[in-house]
Amino acid sequence: MGNSLHTHKSPESEEIEKLCRKGKEHFADGEYRQARRSYRQALVKFQSLAVSKANVDLNQVGSNIYLHLTDIYIKEYKYDKANRACQKSFKLARKLTDRMFIAQILDRRGDIRRLQSNYKFALQDLNRSLDIKLQLSKGQESLDIAHSYAMIGNVYYQQSAYQNGLSMYQKALPIKLIVQGENHNDIAQLYNQMGNAYYQQSKYDDALNMYLKALDIRVNIEGDKHSDVAD
Repeated sequence: MGNSLHTHKSPESEEIEKLCRKGKEHFADGEYRQARRSYRQALVKFQSLAVSKANVDLNQVGSNIYLHLTDIYIKEYKYDKANRACQKSFKLARKLTDRMFIAQILDRRGDIRRLQSNYKFALQDLNRSLDIKLQLSKGQESLDIAHSYAMIGNVYYQQSAYQNGLSMYQKALPIKLIVQGENHNDIAQLYNQMGNAYYQQSKYDDALNMYLKALDIRVNIEGDKHSDVAD
């Protein structure tokens, strides 16, 4: 997601970018309150700048800020606030031509709705995002598409539609294996999710096989004394 304003930046736009970088650093360190403060300060400056200089670049910057705030609120379990920030991000993003960015916002909104148990609308957003990604991919598989399959699988799983969830995970797996390779934490997580889906259907041998695959990857990556392996 780009956040540049113009090649020749005003002092205000430079300050917005500085605050966003600071917010990103805090977020990466798990300091969500500090991250939120930085992005809110950036938002105030963006809003004052947008009043007199409405343009495409500003819409991108504003949408990014709201999307970062969305991620923070999700981490803080403040789903109503996350949804409001996400809606504001989406409103600005619709003025842009970056369809992949719109798909990413739909992913966030779909995940918020999943977390709020609003499964019908979660699936609508996630399938809409998947459609955009498939159109843009022109037949080429990508991690973005695999991510959509996995997110849709999570919604089905939470609806207790375990076989539908498993089918989505199985669509995501070969793409992730090609792009990320076998020894990757994302692959281990996907095997674990598949194991859960099998377990809920009382297919215990299949579940155990998936759990062992996940365990092997984590041992290879992290060693047998890591907390994930011990669990």
